[in-house]
Amino acid sequence: MFDPTAFENMKVVLEGAIYDKEFNGETVVTNRMDNVNLSSLSRQYEIEIALSKENPIRASISLQASLENLASELLPGSSISSGSKAGCIVSVAFGLPFFVEQEKAASIIGSLEAIWGKERTITLTSSVEYSNKSVRSMFSRVAVSFGRLITEEQMDDLLTMVDYMADSLFMLESLEFEKK
Repeated sequence: MFDPTAFENMKVVLEGAIYDKEFNGETVVTNRMDNVNLSSLSRQYEIEIALSKENPIRASISLQASLENLASELLPGSSISSGSKAGCIVSVAFGLPFFVEQEKAASIIGSLEAIWGKERTITLTSSVEYSNKSVRSMFSRVAVSFGRLITEEQMDDLLTMVDYMADSLFMLESLEFEKK
């Protein structure tokens, strides 16, 4: 019989929490990706949400597991599993369809730290795409990094992260700043 990996178990819990939020009318799922990279034998699952289909501000959460993570779990007692790397890298990102000026970036990062905690690494990147005659698009991305592997023992953290994502979307939507 098939014994699911930590990645699979965490994916099921994360996906269930996200779709519960959609079922309750709090958010909508706008995109989903489930990739297996056969060249590196790695997995990535990412799901994106918004407050509504029309809302351009998006939040995504990603689970990533490498061959090393899988081997650590499937080959107990090997030199690979001695460091116990069975788990996933989890990352959260927010997409904003406008450029964020430097003075507003500190406000956004501070507001997200109030939700996610000061021990997280939060970075904001803004970019402008130019064509030969004008600005084509502006975009900002805020990334929340946890700096550690998330294991099955911390599965409840995924549920909290989904709540924090929704809270962050509401906060980002309510901020008063110029959307150029």
